[in-house]
Amino acid sequence: MEERKIALIPRLTVTAVLGPKDYGVLLTDQRIILVMERSSKANVLGAAFGVVGTIAAEAVATERGVDYMNLRPEQLACDENNLCIPYASIRKVRLKRHFVGTCEMTIEHVRPDGKTKKIVGILTVPDQQMDYKRGSGMKFDAINKEYAMKAQEVLRKALPPGVQQHTEWFE
Repeated sequence: MEERKIALIPRLTVTAVLGPKDYGVLLTDQRIILVMERSSKANVLGAAFGVVGTIAAEAVATERGVDYMNLRPEQLACDENNLCIPYASIRKVRLKRHFVGTCEMTIEHVRPDGKTKKIVGILTVPDQQMDYKRGSGMKFDAINKEYAMKAQEVLRKALPPGVQQHTEWFE
């Protein structure tokens, strides 16, 4: 039976040693696939060259433009830039309010080598959506809160019951 796509949370920003990475969070009937959308070397160049390096790194950040509609989950899972987390390996999912209406998402899971790994990121409103909402008069924190609430709603509907019993929701 072919793996089914259930939902997509468009953007989760994960801070990494080399710089931030933006992932799309694709929820299927079998797993979560964190699909790398954009990566930046801002931390490396910033450390080496200060503000100028950080600006240069952002200017050359890699954007991937993933075609979620036409690519099958199996194809996305084969990409080494993407992270696959089978539901059976998930120990905990946590959504926690962060500053200015944003929401921190943590996925704790057991890797195939038996080690526990935590992925921590901020649910980040996509730029076009933020611009549109700001243009219609919404405040920054209200936009972030709305995005976090929708992401939580998607997760509640998409995650299987076995994972939901290990999930902490914000209220």
